[in-house]
Amino acid sequence: MGTEMGATTTVFPSDGEIRDFMKRQEREGEWRELLPDKGADTIYHDEINPSELEPMIARSSSPGNVVKVRDVAGNPVHQVVIGSSANPGYRDFWVVSKIVDGKTVHPKVSFDINPTSRQVTENLADDGAFARLIKAGARFHQAGCMGCIGMGRRLLRKNQLRTMPRNFPGRSGTLDDPHLCSPETAAASALTGEITDPRDLEKLMGISYPAFQQPKTENINRELLISPAKTGTKSSWKRTEYQVNSRIESVAK
Repeated sequence: MGTEMGATTTVFPSDGEIRDFMKRQEREGEWRELLPDKGADTIYHDEINPSELEPMIARSSSPGNVVKVRDVAGNPVHQVVIGSSANPGYRDFWVVSKIVDGKTVHPKVSFDINPTSRQVTENLADDGAFARLIKAGARFHQAGCMGCIGMGRRLLRKNQLRTMPRNFPGRSGTLDDPHLCSPETAAASALTGEITDPRDLEKLMGISYPAFQQPKTENINRELLISPAKTGTKSSWKRTEYQVNSRIESVAK
């Protein structure tokens, strides 16, 4: 989201968290630490105290149009979409599955799950999170962009909540652009049918915040992946690329 903040380039340090992620993906050997250059100047420095944060929501039609969830709580919600191809990880779907565990989403809410990848879906299935979401009333979609670019399950009603990173005019394929929020806020709102601060769930429904523990390992399935062609070889990938290009040329003629 660096471009939304006016940056032409954004670099995040590669730290121990990234190393742990790479290890779970069986790619720890590819990890390397990334740090700022020695003596690099800092134009702006900001410190965030997590204990002072509270749930926020970005209203339409910009990720920067942010207010506190409490400021818009009570407004009706007609669709909640969890996920996208951009920012959610296994943890986001798992937390939502625990929040809705044993519950059913509000009858006026379309509760849609947009998994990040097939790998995420496979791990959710093995963990039981997939079943918890389905039993709560979720609709599972193919991994990919989906609602973030207005592809599938577009509702014409107002007040859609999505955990995606963008909600510019027309981006979602609807005239009324969705609100952006955290998975926790989305899950709480899906249960109540209105924008809800997730911290109120314990009082409203007796739901305590689930404590997530990252699994040390994940199921890694590479059987459906096509590896990049090695330099100087004619792989199936190269042949496919050639066939596609040939088809395009013939159509153009």
